[in-house]
Amino acid sequence: MRQIGISLAEVDATKIIEDSDDFLIVPAIIAREGVFPYPEGKAYKPAAELKEAAWTAEGAWIVPEKHPDTLIVTDRKDIVGRVEKPFFCDEISGIKGNLRINKKKAKPNFVADVKSGKRKDVSIGFFYDFDETPGLFKGEKYDFVQRNILMNHVAAGVPVGRCRSPFCGIAVDSFIRKFATDPWEETEEYIRSGHKEASDTCRTIVVSEEQGIKAVYCKYGKDWDIQSYLFSKAKDWTIEKAKAWFAEHKKTADAANEMSLEEIKQKIAEFAKERDRIMDVLYPSTKLTEEEQTKLRGQLTVLDAQIRAFENILQEKIKAGATTDTKKKPAVPTPSADPFKEIERARRLLES
Repeated sequence: MRQIGISLAEVDATKIIEDSDDFLIVPAIIAREGVFPYPEGKAYKPAAELKEAAWTAEGAWIVPEKHPDTLIVTDRKDIVGRVEKPFFCDEISGIKGNLRINKKKAKPNFVADVKSGKRKDVSIGFFYDFDETPGLFKGEKYDFVQRNILMNHVAAGVPVGRCRSPFCGIAVDSFIRKFATDPWEETEEYIRSGHKEASDTCRTIVVSEEQGIKAVYCKYGKDWDIQSYLFSKAKDWTIEKAKAWFAEHKKTADAANEMSLEEIKQKIAEFAKERDRIMDVLYPSTKLTEEEQTKLRGQLTVLDAQIRAFENILQEKIKAGATTDTKKKPAVPTPSADPFKEIERARRLLES
């Protein structure tokens, strides 16, 4: 099972490589072999795995002070720089690299804190395969091994690093999420669900600003789907409340399977009508603020997902020869019937 992990480290501000009007470049130990504590137990990060992963840190994004709520970088506004020239160092059994921080993207206070050494700890975000094999490393027990590591980003200037200086540079070991065990977790600002593995292409959308709910929307092949939900703790969300909300909404979605064809068509029509209303507000010109536009675009994304979900159910019912009355026994299509033509005909009816 592919996992998402986060790891902490530290920056060495005494060895500044460049400090120009545009950039601050500082060296860092990005990751190091060792055993590190996580919510799921103690993880062993082998030197051999880090050596194979070192090149994947080239160009990894740098984000300031904390990890994205999505755990992986999905918004370019979060980015203040990138990693350069990473390599595996046998002497420390870890990965070294340079952090190029763009001063035009980073806040002046953040840059000043990194230069002064006030902001030293960093944390890497990475993908890995979960190996449940326990063992010993230099006399220390571990519960599982992180393998096939792929670097994603570096959060620079986090409050505390797990692998502290002088053992680590500006990025190494924080915490990981084992979605296979429990898809729910609590971060500093959010309750986060993780019902699918993240893909390489994701973005965050607003589900309900009033309720404080966002969703991480990822692309899987040609289709987009919700990978996880974010519930703002500022809106008094707890894990228990978020799980209840998710269960209720899943129940509503599952109820669509019990609807008749006409009821499903009506629901799709309602979604489409709301989508048209939002489109009329957004285009061709609008006086809305960027924040208001972003909110509406997020609603469009949710509506598109709902429409697609109901269309899929509609197609399945048509292919199965369902009748408009779900209480009746479904009609069995004759051998000459072409279910795909029926699907296309249903689409045309919905669009008319």
